[in-house]
Amino acid sequence: MDYNEAIRYLENLQSGRIRADIDGVKNVFKELGNPQERFISIHVAGTNGKGSTAVMIDSILREAGYLTGLYTSPHILKFTERIKVSNNPIAESGLSTYVKRHKTYFEKYRCTYFEAATIISFVYFYERGIDIAVVETGMGGRWDATNVLNPIITVITDLGIEHQKYLGNKIEKIAAEKGGIIKTGTECIVSTTKKDAVKRLKDIAKSQNAPFYQVYRHSKIKLKNMNLNGTVFDYCQRNLDLKNLFIPLTGLHQVKNARTAVFTVNRLKNLGFFIRNEDIINGLKNVKFDGRFETIYKNPLIILDVGHNPDAFEVIKQTVKTLFPRKKVFLLFGTKLDKDYLSMLRIIKPICQEIAGIKLNNQNSLDPVKLIDITKKLKIKYTCFDSSEDGLKFLLKKAGKDDIILAVGSHITVSEIKKQVSLFKKWVIFFNLNNS
Repeated sequence: MDYNEAIRYLENLQSGRIRADIDGVKNVFKELGNPQERFISIHVAGTNGKGSTAVMIDSILREAGYLTGLYTSPHILKFTERIKVSNNPIAESGLSTYVKRHKTYFEKYRCTYFEAATIISFVYFYERGIDIAVVETGMGGRWDATNVLNPIITVITDLGIEHQKYLGNKIEKIAAEKGGIIKTGTECIVSTTKKDAVKRLKDIAKSQNAPFYQVYRHSKIKLKNMNLNGTVFDYCQRNLDLKNLFIPLTGLHQVKNARTAVFTVNRLKNLGFFIRNEDIINGLKNVKFDGRFETIYKNPLIILDVGHNPDAFEVIKQTVKTLFPRKKVFLLFGTKLDKDYLSMLRIIKPICQEIAGIKLNNQNSLDPVKLIDITKKLKIKYTCFDSSEDGLKFLLKKAGKDDIILAVGSHITVSEIKKQVSLFKKWVIFFNLNNS
């Protein structure tokens, strides 16, 4: 089995199914000797910011000299991005070996794509002898495949309304699902400020005798500077005062994620981990996470963001308004059927000159034709296309050198545009020559 065969095999594993139990995963791990219990872990859940927070925690721990495992999802370009040791993705040959070795278990317990990926990652982390893993949930928490862990700390980032079919349509219900990762006696760190969510999480933590920390109550931040290169801020809590921290990620929301990461590693220090202030400073400075308000071209400015829910779009809008109050913004928008695209479009409308709706190369893609009537009612100038390539070409013809093209709506949107980088650099030159 080669790498491409392994990926095809995984994609064919009950890929559209989500089930409300983790018995299959538990059974596989039991047969494998429960490798997930043989390494220390930090478990991160949330609606927005959980991936960025996990990546920042991992970067700080690596800077402190720990051999880390990092499990995040979804990926942007390659599946191997999901599973990293010391920031190095699992090798293609290694992934193939793990799929081949465990396929009998996957089939015996009818594992889904995400369950299989989780099993592979935890076995890989154990066999690599990591010091600590930072693990992001896929969706929810209570019934997430990653919830077989017994972590040293659980982290719950910002919460919002998403995946209503599975998690419910009220913030208290969503908080209950995310709070399913809280374990007995295990410290729980929460960064959301939504009162109903905090109350529900606090109740769960109390029932589990889990120490409960609200990041915004125990720490302070001060934004110092923000541009396309990154963000500078001060961080302060009772026993830690750090000035002019830099993260090469743009946006106040990323400062919030960094605040949560710093608070988490500071709690780790109290649990016996040796982490210097310099490790925090350098760990944040060296963070890299694609698709987070990522600039991939300058003239015109082309920015990619994986934001795919109303809260994320609110953050994107505010970031654009702060950095570019007078620039024209052209939106390349592709998303999935189950997303709240109406709310996303309403939020982003005030900063948009025009939108190109695209059909993603995915079976769950929203047909952009469905947005024609919606955008008419919202009075948004809109054109739809069968591919991200056609939509991008259209916007490159429209946008001037001083304008912005913002590609948003899904990890798949970002993935498709990143795969076209070498092509659209040629298109930019062509369109600029013909528009001059």
